Amino acid sequence: VVNKVGAIDSMFRVPNWELLYGDADLKATVKQHGYSFEVDFGKVYWNSRLETEHKRLVDVEFKRGEVIVDAMAGVGPFVVPAVKTKGCRVYASDLNPDCFEMMQKNVKLNKIEDSVKLYNMDARAFIKSLLEPAAGKSSDDAPEE
Repeated sequence: VVNKVGAIDSMFRVPNWELLYGDADLKATVKQHGYSFEVDFGKVYWNSRLETEHKRLVDVEFKRGEVIVDAMAGVGPFVVPAVKTKGCRVYASDLNPDCFEMMQKNVKLNKIEDSVKLYNMDARAFIKSLLEPAAGKSSDDAPEE
């Protein structure tokens, strides 16, 4: 049992936790709309109160077969349902290396490896690198696939 303490002020938006009782392990598998996500609450930001918004965006805003770019993808709460529900192709990145690692696990866990490209980059650099080849600029600095 833990209690979130203080403001979230780190670059990766990871909260501080106070252990009230039991094991200090903050790893869990979270189910959201039928999909599984491995989360380590001590290393990544996850807010279950965003579940309704995640579902609304995928159900209403994402169109079947679209290309989706998620520049602050976390552990993948948009990535997985976009592919599984709408058949989207997804380019996703997160600056937090722990989010990136868990997103990779969640992509494998939900069996969508062939429909996603994942990156561990700053959001601005990620978007810029995706747009440069379309603008006719050199793609030497584009994220590697």
